[in-house]
Amino acid sequence: MRVFMKLLLFRRPYTVCYITKDVFMLPDELFYKEIGLNIGDCYDDIGTLTLRRTKRVKFTINALFLQPFLKECVIFDAYRYNVIKNVYQKSRNQLNEPIFLKLILEPPDQEIIDYEWNDRMNYLIWTRVEIENAFSWLSTLGGAYSALGDYFDHCKSHNQLNEPIFLKLILEPPDQEIIDYEWNDRMNYLIWTRVEIENAFSWLSTLGGAYSALGDYFDHCAEEAGRISLRQYKLSRLLGDDGLAARSKLYSSIAYAQRGKLKLARYIVRDIAAFARQTHDRRLNRMCQGVWAKLKYLRTLKSSKVKEECNKPVVNMVGRGDEKFEMTQMVCVK
Repeated sequence: MRVFMKLLLFRRPYTVCYITKDVFMLPDELFYKEIGLNIGDCYDDIGTLTLRRTKRVKFTINALFLQPFLKECVIFDAYRYNVIKNVYQKSRNQLNEPIFLKLILEPPDQEIIDYEWNDRMNYLIWTRVEIENAFSWLSTLGGAYSALGDYFDHCKSHNQLNEPIFLKLILEPPDQEIIDYEWNDRMNYLIWTRVEIENAFSWLSTLGGAYSALGDYFDHCAEEAGRISLRQYKLSRLLGDDGLAARSKLYSSIAYAQRGKLKLARYIVRDIAAFARQTHDRRLNRMCQGVWAKLKYLRTLKSSKVKEECNKPVVNMVGRGDEKFEMTQMVCVK
């Protein structure tokens, strides 16, 4: 089974492909380079491959189909075999004679922008522009020195005096800047990521403040405030801001204190205060002072509750046999 495929790109002759189960041929290596391949099988004269024209088939498809189709035909034998098989089935050719396929490639509805190729061409164009500009300036400068060389020895050329020439080349910024789309996409992604993280951090700060205020009265609110401060700490680590991370740990110390873990809360506040003195963060240092005052207040409340429990009378029932009587004693609850 053989297929001779005549490719028409935008209704104009492009090339002729020769396809069999074993081989795929193009007329020149240039066509292989255009589709991104280094080398492939080529034929010298298409007339030596043809026998007689028995069946003609015509298809019209999108031009974007050309490059992947040719690549698959060159690389994979199974794909090439399926192409030939389907062409024979569509043409209803059961004699296994050559088929001449006319493939018309229409322009696509939307063009695909090759940014990588655009960057290469942009670089080459601007390099050539700069070189031609520098060459023009050197020609002007050389002409001026050549005119003065008839009167001054230091204006003569390097070949005449064998002395070094120091050239000061000043590169001015171009009138139109080159847009680096790839770098722009990276910066855009990083900026919007930071904006969203800061937005989430602000919402968590508002919500955590509300739960922290209710944590003095409800234990479950203090626990939820601690979980929110943990989320804030994770977001601050994503942002890479050590100051925000220290504030998140300071918020968690308030939650620990409200749940009765005063020793752990004091340890966290001392650690954050040392960090604030090291980084000269006055605002964070004042926040540590405020949290420390709250810890002292909570400790005072805890002490007063302990004293009240110590002064509270406890009644024990003491019995001897069938007789029972009450004895009141003072028990100190630690």
